[in-house]
Amino acid sequence: MMESILKLVTEIHKDVREVDRKLTAHIEDETTSAAALIKEFREHAFVNGDMDQHRQMQQIALARAEENNRLRHELGNAVVKWGVAGALGFVVYAIWRAILEGPK
Repeated sequence: MMESILKLVTEIHKDVREVDRKLTAHIEDETTSAAALIKEFREHAFVNGDMDQHRQMQQIALARAEENNRLRHELGNAVVKWGVAGALGFVVYAIWRAILEGPK
């Protein structure tokens, strides 16, 4: 009976070692695959894999977008301001013409 228990424990130990070996190989394979994917991502996402240059390019793009927004805002304000000034000028001109022509 002791021999059969020892044999069973030995087989279980071998199985556990085999599972451990397979699991370790799987983890190493997945880690290698993940590292390869990360490397590929960095190569495609960043110019020459340079994260600092990518960050600088993003900052430049953001600064340009902010400047464009500021200019659009200023342009909108100028259009409104000069539009109001033009409308007031037209009203003043119309009143002045009415005054010059007198009552009808």
